[in-house]
Amino acid sequence: MRLTVLGHIQRGGSPTAKSRVLACQFGHYAVKLLIEGVDKKMIGKKDGKIVPIDLDYAWKEKKKIDLKLYKLARILSE
Repeated sequence: MRLTVLGHIQRGGSPTAKSRVLACQFGHYAVKLLIEGVDKKMIGKKDGKIVPIDLDYAWKEKKKIDLKLYKLARILSE
């Protein structure tokens, strides 16, 4: 018998080396911004570069929700 956490499988399983490196790069950049006193930013990747993204921009933009995917997620989470 083996325990399987369904959520891990649904999210793609164990992270790849590329994912781990990207997470380290994001973390490093985030800490650098904090040390510099920068706030209200999140870290993203644009055109192959790691960049700060203004949280106000992210919160302002309305995003449409795919109701079929939302319902599926609710069914799978029960």
